[in-house]
Amino acid sequence: GSRGGSAAVSVSRPAVVGAPAEVVVRLEHVLGSWFGGAGVQLTGRATMRVEQ
Repeated sequence: GSRGGSAAVSVSRPAVVGAPAEVVVRLEHVLGSWFGGAGVQLTGRATMRVEQ
């Protein structure tokens, strides 16, 4: 599907080499009529170390 426009992306990248950097993506997903149109928030997170 094409939900990239409704995703929220945040990036944290410190200026210190070796410090943890993080990318977080959040997306609201509607479960459908089975659950009365209730939504849940899906979150994906990636962490890595800052390089030069």
